[in-house]
Amino acid sequence: GTIEAILPNPDAGLLSGILLGLSHTLPDDLDQAFRVTGLTHIIVISGFNISLLIQAVMLSSQRLLHRWLGLGIGLATITVYALFVGPTPPVVRATLMGCAFVVGQLLGRPCHPLTSLAAASLIMTAWNPLMLWGVSFQLSLAATVALIVIEPILSRGVYNWMSPHLGRDRAASWLRVLRDVLLTTVAAQIATLPIIWYHF
Repeated sequence: GTIEAILPNPDAGLLSGILLGLSHTLPDDLDQAFRVTGLTHIIVISGFNISLLIQAVMLSSQRLLHRWLGLGIGLATITVYALFVGPTPPVVRATLMGCAFVVGQLLGRPCHPLTSLAAASLIMTAWNPLMLWGVSFQLSLAATVALIVIEPILSRGVYNWMSPHLGRDRAASWLRVLRDVLLTTVAAQIATLPIIWYHF
């Protein structure tokens, strides 16, 4: 509707995919290109989308409203967004982790991603134990663990390898680039490939 009126294709389809997880709006060749390059996570609603939404709402609302009210609006916004895009396992997992983050902010407690992930997984499997055997749940869980655990290990290894050759400042600058374009994807692939091989 509105997105298609503002942008031409394939730009409109890509934006719809990023915002709403609508991969079917992409042309077949572009959809296939995302699959071949291992970048389909960009057009799947996940923690990245939820975190962007939380940050945008909290930053905009807290400037005008009381902090607690801003956090409450953030909590309500991600819940409505999850219902709007559809409660698939990755969306539910990301929403529950987002809610844990917001509640932690309200209580003045620091965020601990692994604890949030464990709590979200416990709630989801308590609600529906059969979800444990769902491919979508397994891939979402594995990819999130990879981003929390494996990616920092890879980043430290790369930094320790680069810093003697480039110096600490240049190594840190290069590391920021490599994390965005390479290390995050590699970490997710390491964790999810065994599941993909098993199922497919």
